[in-house]
Amino acid sequence: MRVLYFTGAYRPDSMVSHTHGELVAALRARSVTVEIVTVGAVTQAHGVELSTDRYGATVWSLRLPQSRRQRLMNAYSARVWAFAPFDGLVGALKRFLTADRLADYDLLHIGMAYPYATAFRHALPNRRRLPTLVTITGGDVLTNNETGYGYGRRFIPRLAIRRTLRWASLVQANSPLTAAVVERYGCPKERIVVQPPQTAHEPLAPDAIPAYRTRCRDELAQAGTVLHGPLLVGIGRMVAIKGYDDAIRALPRIRAAHPDTTLLLAGPARDAAAQAYVALLRDLATSLGQQDHLRIMDQVPFEAVPRYFAAADLALIPSLLDGLNMTGVEAGTVGTPSVVSAAAGLAASVDQFGAGSVVPPRDYAALAAAIIRLLDDSAAWERASHGASRMAAAFSLDRTADGVLGLYRRLLAG
Repeated sequence: MRVLYFTGAYRPDSMVSHTHGELVAALRARSVTVEIVTVGAVTQAHGVELSTDRYGATVWSLRLPQSRRQRLMNAYSARVWAFAPFDGLVGALKRFLTADRLADYDLLHIGMAYPYATAFRHALPNRRRLPTLVTITGGDVLTNNETGYGYGRRFIPRLAIRRTLRWASLVQANSPLTAAVVERYGCPKERIVVQPPQTAHEPLAPDAIPAYRTRCRDELAQAGTVLHGPLLVGIGRMVAIKGYDDAIRALPRIRAAHPDTTLLLAGPARDAAAQAYVALLRDLATSLGQQDHLRIMDQVPFEAVPRYFAAADLALIPSLLDGLNMTGVEAGTVGTPSVVSAAAGLAASVDQFGAGSVVPPRDYAALAAAIIRLLDDSAAWERASHGASRMAAAFSLDRTADGVLGLYRRLLAG
């Protein structure tokens, strides 16, 4: 079985790229040949860069040219498609996906219905049609009007998403939440399968967790990275959809019960909107008198993520909307429970495994109450910690690889 697997970004420093690479290696161990195609650097000329990643997989990087004409097309695509490189990506795919190349593969696997699978659909109208699996991440189909989030807020992308989901041979949703959204877009229910991705770090053995947690907390405290007292950690992009402002609004109530509590937020602020959101978080903390109990850091290195969650008492996911949010699973690998919004796809798993608490979105009073209950009740915290470990085990690499292989076989069977 030969698979061409598209992912929009494949960089050595990306946690997402690490999970893609591990999955490809696990599939290769199951006698599946997977080659990766991704978007490479912006250059002055068309072309494809060929390389091998650290897992031994072939990686095709498509160059997107930046000529004067292309810049004009980017401006057009940004207005119409809500994705500036859309026209350039379609052109690069048309040049790459020749009939001879497509003949080398048995099926296509494309990450994200929009814009990537949509670009494939536009690039392949008159070429060999391969069975196609489209993976839903959440960011491709979800919308939130309050924060201006989501491609589907615009008419043309929304129409394109609907057509792409009907075009796909099979749709892999990462949670029941995204599966329901895909169905509302008009994708036949029988072509939707919930198959979550794997966690980026394998869960620790339960008997190894207490010592690891103690060591990580001590090391980060000695380095001055965290303070003594209860530690709440949220890791993710600094964007309004993550709802970190609600965590700050909850902080005065939490500190009334646990005065030494610190809220640590870590994640990249890649554009002006994200940087403005970070400024808003800092101003909000100051207005509430919580500035000394809030720490905001840049992106935590991939390999250090388990250390921060191990040092934490709780992981916070107060999202306004999230397809899944794997940070709660990452926290579970080291036994840290989560307090998660019901608007995040992970809420179903947290509830199923008893891995913490689920609260309504945009309800900072409920968020504070759930945090206080777990900090007050050591027995409840221990139960949630064990549940978090069990939840993380359900997202193991082997389970994910077996699940994806089952989807591939289903595609080839019919």
